Amino acid sequence: RGLNWEIPFSVGGVNMEKDFTVNIESGKDLVKKMIKGLPRTFLKGVGQNDGTIEVIGLRTKDKKSSLASTEIVVVDPAYSSLAEENEIYVGEKFVFDSRVKDVDRDRISVRVSGTAMGANVYNSYTAKFTPKKEGKLKLKTFVDGVAVRNLVHNVTVKKVPPPKLTFKRLGKRTNNMLLTVTTYGNKNGKNKVVPLSGVYGRLEEEQKEKRVGNRRVVKYSFEMDEPPYGLTTTIKIKVIDKYKKQTVSDNEFDYYDN
Repeated sequence: RGLNWEIPFSVGGVNMEKDFTVNIESGKDLVKKMIKGLPRTFLKGVGQNDGTIEVIGLRTKDKKSSLASTEIVVVDPAYSSLAEENEIYVGEKFVFDSRVKDVDRDRISVRVSGTAMGANVYNSYTAKFTPKKEGKLKLKTFVDGVAVRNLVHNVTVKKVPPPKLTFKRLGKRTNNMLLTVTTYGNKNGKNKVVPLSGVYGRLEEEQKEKRVGNRRVVKYSFEMDEPPYGLTTTIKIKVIDKYKKQTVSDNEFDYYDN
């Protein structure tokens, strides 16, 4: 919707353009321009309304005609693949893929602007850049130099944060826990995961570290240690990532003496 389209019709049985005529029999309101030619004649328009276009070709010497038709179905433009990152990091290269479904990638360009860097236009379906400071960025997609409505991706640029630890109890009234460790950055990942207190036994890796956009996620299971007194266990686990940033958890959970 709102983008230019072009449909070719093959022409055969003639040798020169003067040997035939082409006319639009129906759907004229959908067509902006017709370019007569050999071996193809092209119809051009803008995606606004659905409809049927019928074209009649007439060979001049014997008045023999041929009818061809095509259906126009207008859909809203959409990215071929949705970007996973809404948050990117200072000093890290970011590659934005702005391919649009059913649109030739050679027609696409991207404009990047915002507070994290100066405005820049990339005459390609990919925009590759490395922000130098924190802020906001708007990545706007163009087709044939025209901005595509609704195809805008916004990202926040931040300094790389330290690792994040989240805990989940594996069932009601159980002391078994699931730990999810998230590290941030294209080349980052866990370096060390060290239980300091509140863990009985060892951490068992439940999910190997995997990349999700510009983050990496790994999961562990463990059993909470019985508290020396009271009804809650304090869990302290230190995580150091490959960028040498670290986080130490300090979480309290009820301990169940089943």
